[in-house]
Amino acid sequence: MTLKNSLSRNVLILGAVSFLNDASSELIGALLPLFITQLGGGALSVGLLGGLREALSNFLKILSGYLSDRVGRKKVFVIAGYGISALFKLAIPFSKTPFQVIAVSSLERLGKGIRTAPRDAILSLSGEVERSFSIHRALDTFGALTGVILALLLTSALPVRESLLIGALISFLSLPLLLFLKEPRGESKGRKREKKTVKAEFKKFLLASTLFSLSSVSFMFFILKGKEVGGSTETALLLYGLYNLVYATTSLFFKKLSEELSPFKALSLGYLTFSLYLLSLGLSNSIPLLVFSAFLFGFSSGITDPGQRAAVGLLTGRSKRGTYYGLFHFLSGSAILTGNLLIGWAWELYQSTALIFLAVLSSAAALITYRIR
Repeated sequence: MTLKNSLSRNVLILGAVSFLNDASSELIGALLPLFITQLGGGALSVGLLGGLREALSNFLKILSGYLSDRVGRKKVFVIAGYGISALFKLAIPFSKTPFQVIAVSSLERLGKGIRTAPRDAILSLSGEVERSFSIHRALDTFGALTGVILALLLTSALPVRESLLIGALISFLSLPLLLFLKEPRGESKGRKREKKTVKAEFKKFLLASTLFSLSSVSFMFFILKGKEVGGSTETALLLYGLYNLVYATTSLFFKKLSEELSPFKALSLGYLTFSLYLLSLGLSNSIPLLVFSAFLFGFSSGITDPGQRAAVGLLTGRSKRGTYYGLFHFLSGSAILTGNLLIGWAWELYQSTALIFLAVLSSAAALITYRIR
């Protein structure tokens, strides 16, 4: 069976949409911390941006997931979410203060809040769970890598503000593809589990994923570190591009890794690697150490991103799949906001101590997940 035949039409369409949308989002995201510092903001502003962008979208994910289950239609939420994000991206380049950047960028992520849980439910019901998310997250991240490359090219020729505008326009290219998306039919091909076991193990997973999310320092701090150590925007973006390359490549092999270790032991490995990344980031005072950190960061993201989404599909029933994805994203988003505010506050004076604390949380998540069968 070829790769094309093993994947559903929905997975390919959503993968292509994510590629284009993430090229746009990551071009913008890679430049936002630099844009904020140009406007007079500091590390706390970046921490608030990194956490608030995700947290606000996650408050909507639980509602949109629930509503998509209730009405039995997920496609409309996906289209609306991508459309709203595209519109608000256009407003980001016109911001004049760090507060305006944070406000408009957070509103842009509301679109992500509307689309993500229904989209993940469609993916989990449109083929084998691990493979669907492995391919989708790989295409998503190759899009992110494309965005970083575009950011490097554009900032060498244009001011940051104009580069952000081009990034916003790219997002509109993904919208027509969504018209070809189909509502999923039939049960997911993921592993079957007894109801009581599913309920208990899903609770364990939610605990582990929430602890991990508390430790999930935004990529924006990696970019800041890259600029601090490397001394230039170009160095920071090249390091971030390396991270995305490793992330995308690892995502492609997540399905194989989950077969070798089991999905939850693979996820545990991802959490543990992220702990090592946090420790490495705190020690990074040279370009070689930052390159090593980029590899750890990319490898862990390539496992944890598809791994967590696949875990929800493997541990829950079909009828409330959107609701369960919404709950997962809601808890994760709330924890991400808390963790990023902590690291934003501690970045200047207590950076190493804060990163060690967050590494302990991620290690605890790894231990809990390892025990899920």
